Amino acid sequence: MIQRIQSVYLLLAGIIPAFTFCTPIITFSNGSSLMSYAITGTEEHFISCPWGVLAFTVLSILTALFTIFNYKNRPRQIRLCNLLLIFILLLYVSILAYSYAFENRHNVSMSYSIGLFLPLISYVSGWLARRAIRKDEALVRAAERFR
Repeated sequence: MIQRIQSVYLLLAGIIPAFTFCTPIITFSNGSSLMSYAITGTEEHFISCPWGVLAFTVLSILTALFTIFNYKNRPRQIRLCNLLLIFILLLYVSILAYSYAFENRHNVSMSYSIGLFLPLISYVSGWLARRAIRKDEALVRAAERFR
């Protein structure tokens, strides 16, 4: 149901991490950059594939979009939103792990790019969706009490 505000928040939480496939998350001083699917070199060739970053990006996208279609079961939606927030936090942990490992292995310095803040926006919209779902659930329970 796209007419509810939590559906809009969840749609944003699902679409925004997809942009990390196009934008670099972290750039290194040797011209390499960490993206969701690979660490690319200066000539856009793959140096390595950060499987953790890729997995948690895909899991957060799929979880957010799957949560939209569970609009009839609000307690399950709340649990899925909690899972989405955990996946986004694990995405940040894996980004930091891969970037520091690459930095130490190749003796380069790193700088943060705009792609690092996209999962943060997704986290905030997931948190807002969870809050809106809880409000809906409280409203439904209050209406059932009056019957």
